[in-house]
Amino acid sequence: MKRDKSAEFTCPTVMPWIEIRTALNSAACYDSHSHDEVSFGIINYGSAKYRNQRNQHLIGQGDVVTINLGMYTRAIPIKGSGRILCCLLMRSN
Repeated sequence: MKRDKSAEFTCPTVMPWIEIRTALNSAACYDSHSHDEVSFGIINYGSAKYRNQRNQHLIGQGDVVTINLGMYTRAIPIKGSGRILCCLLMRSN
């Protein structure tokens, strides 16, 4: 999968098991993938078709998504809708 150039990653030195990801005006498509960590995402702007396992949802401003370890997800932005999002990723090790 191509890296989203609008994304910025931050890892607090006092909590190395946590990573914060922010993306401003992202139009990136994320094909089906899984995570090696538990993730919480907040959509601050825009909308996308979000699939979590077999369930598909339309997500947008104010929505929060939870992605469990190893769960397959994908997010396809709605045409013409850039997204602003913030994700908190927590590794278990």
